[in-house]
Amino acid sequence: MSAPKSNSQTLTLSEANFAMDSTPDRCVLLDGAGCIVQANDAWSRSSRQTDVVPLENAREGADYMAAMGRAALNGNREAGSMHAQIRKIQTGGADRARLEFDRPLRTGGVVRTVATIERVMGRDQRLVLVAFTTEVTKGAVRPTVIPEAGFSVPAGSRFDRLTEALEHCTAHAAVLDTEGRIVAVNAAWRRFTMDAGGDPSRTGVGADYLAVCSAAAKSGDGRANRFLRELQAVLRGERHTFTADARVGIGGEARPFRGRATALNLEDGAFVLVTHTDLDAARTPTPSTVRTAA
Repeated sequence: MSAPKSNSQTLTLSEANFAMDSTPDRCVLLDGAGCIVQANDAWSRSSRQTDVVPLENAREGADYMAAMGRAALNGNREAGSMHAQIRKIQTGGADRARLEFDRPLRTGGVVRTVATIERVMGRDQRLVLVAFTTEVTKGAVRPTVIPEAGFSVPAGSRFDRLTEALEHCTAHAAVLDTEGRIVAVNAAWRRFTMDAGGDPSRTGVGADYLAVCSAAAKSGDGRANRFLRELQAVLRGERHTFTADARVGIGGEARPFRGRATALNLEDGAFVLVTHTDLDAARTPTPSTVRTAA
């Protein structure tokens, strides 16, 4: 849903504040110079990578209009359209605007971003409320195949059948939601955490896997940094899968693993499957295929 609208021509500042607090949309309030003066919780929690201008650190004080201008000069037509509409509203040429942007995904679907822009009446007559809603239109996708784990997931499988099949996968496996949080892990993943003396609250269901990867990347590990970037691309739907070798250790000596992240389009929604295959293991996965019923 979009931010609630006033019955009058323009929003008052109190109405804009109410809209930002009550909507799940990602919202920011811009001043006359185009800088962010207020952001709602949905904006702060999201990476906003699907927005027209994907600013990871767009906090209060950031010059949003300048960022859109730079993106437009670099060929981002959507950013150019946003920039023009916001400037038109700031200068009194319009009270509101609605823009839709479609981006095809490598997984076969389409991301549709709807941007609503509205003038807000306040002490600064050029205040503008910008709200983003993102929807993923699922399309036909290929089955997920992970050769080194001997694991295959037909498109459209159910989440519960997938998690049952994961229990028989010898690779450490976790399923992430589109925000990067762990929603399921298999027995091999749990055993590795326990044997390595790890904390299940940091690596189990409910944990923020992206935050763990980000912490490793910030430590200066170049491979962890690449893994983080590529995983974010899969979560955004820009890649179907990727594979990278890295060293993983939880409270003990790090061992070489092959990590893979693959997009899953299940009956229950969109997810990402992450596996860690131990390269030092003497026994390799049996080259059989695990099938999950749709």
